[in-house]
Amino acid sequence: MSTSNEQLSKFSLNGFESALRFAQISSDGTERLVRLNLDASKQTLEQHAKAVKELAQASNPQEAFNQLNQLAGQSLTKALAHSHSTYEIFTRTQSELSKLAEENLGAFNKSVNQVIDTIAKEAASASKKMESPSA
Repeated sequence: MSTSNEQLSKFSLNGFESALRFAQISSDGTERLVRLNLDASKQTLEQHAKAVKELAQASNPQEAFNQLNQLAGQSLTKALAHSHSTYEIFTRTQSELSKLAEENLGAFNKSVNQVIDTIAKEAASASKKMESPSA
């Protein structure tokens, strides 16, 4: 009976450790995403402040239009780069979570097999004990 309690305790501890690891992976992914978004916001704000100053100094409408086109092109390039970085963060986090799930499934299967083996051995031992007194 103590073997079963030890196995249950080990199983519970493994589940707790897995939950902590899941929380850590999720937290790390969220932190990377927040950092990326804050950096992008800061760069965009700086870029737009610079563009406003340049537009204010434009001497004619054609120059202002050219500056706006340049700003639009830069903004599109930055948006694409941001999307790519966001995708990389999600992909990395998903990969880590998938790896954790696979490890946990393997450990769970191993634990179940050990419990079944232990139960079978205990049942065989109990069966022999029951047969011995009547012989």
